[in-house]
Amino acid sequence: MKILGVVGTVVLLIAAYLGYRYWQIQQLAQKYLNAKEIASAQIEKNGSTWNLHIESVIADPIDDVWKSLKQAERFAELQPSSFKRSTLVKEEGNKKTLELEVVLLSLPSQQMVAEMTFDDSAHRAEISTSKGLQDLNGVYQLTALAPDRTLLSFIGTAVERVSLPLPSQSILEGAFRELFVVQVRAVQVALHGKGKEAVAGTTIGAGKFCAGPAGPDATRQVTITVVGPSGAPAAAGPAEFQNDLPNGYERGYLANGVPVREVYSRDTSCTTATADIDGKLAIQVQSVLVSPSSMEAWVKSIDLKKLAALGDGADAAALTSTFPPPLRGWQVVPPTAPANLPSPLAYQMYEQALF
Repeated sequence: MKILGVVGTVVLLIAAYLGYRYWQIQQLAQKYLNAKEIASAQIEKNGSTWNLHIESVIADPIDDVWKSLKQAERFAELQPSSFKRSTLVKEEGNKKTLELEVVLLSLPSQQMVAEMTFDDSAHRAEISTSKGLQDLNGVYQLTALAPDRTLLSFIGTAVERVSLPLPSQSILEGAFRELFVVQVRAVQVALHGKGKEAVAGTTIGAGKFCAGPAGPDATRQVTITVVGPSGAPAAAGPAEFQNDLPNGYERGYLANGVPVREVYSRDTSCTTATADIDGKLAIQVQSVLVSPSSMEAWVKSIDLKKLAALGDGADAAALTSTFPPPLRGWQVVPPTAPANLPSPLAYQMYEQALF
């Protein structure tokens, strides 16, 4: 009986561990649903075939991105936590054959052979893999959105060679997303060096918004934060002024009769505007990668009179009702954490939609 009890305990421990690992992998898969490197994604399953269409916007010229994308044999060097091996087996003209070993979502590593064919004039790369859990066939396409902004699209299919149970579908979708993300990160590291990709997408909510140079895939963002009357510095000095700073400027202007102080830094591509509203509330509007000339329009689009009438006793929903609706091409996005101002009463973030 004691032996049976010990065996039962071991079985329960194993089951608990497997349950925990499954939960852990699901959490990792969930993380990639909102990966900053993914601008849009359509991932659908039909039988044993996955249809994939994933896009990212990279803040670099198309020729530079293309040069980095063609260095797939460097993936293990550029993203060693995911690519354990990326060996160039053969190169003939515009075609490369590689042996890859990839670890996704902390699952056991997968080994595969990839054949890639590059079309320099079209900025298009075709890929076909074999000997993995799925056979992946698709196309990477680069499109210039601006001189320093490139759209990277992957369109393809993944056909399962091994049947997986239904509960694993969300995990597989997360793995496809992660595979795309780490390739984007590899391109960014090839362009800018290690550590640069981690700067992208930082927000005021994380306490790093405007804390350093915008990363290669950072998006234009604006945050509006309302605090108590002593929570943000009030505009000081004359209502209207302009001073050049070593790395930017500071200026003052009136928004619906309220003095506003605005500071711009070239280092961070960040503009911060602060105002005290009748001694009742203070407001901060902060932007990254938005032209300084556009900031005044954001500040003046806030209903400051209604905000002052509400006072600091109003709830967050009432306060944010005074904020402007998203401009064309912009969307409201949820903050990742409380704002980095003391005791924020209301907080909203806007992000420029790329599509």
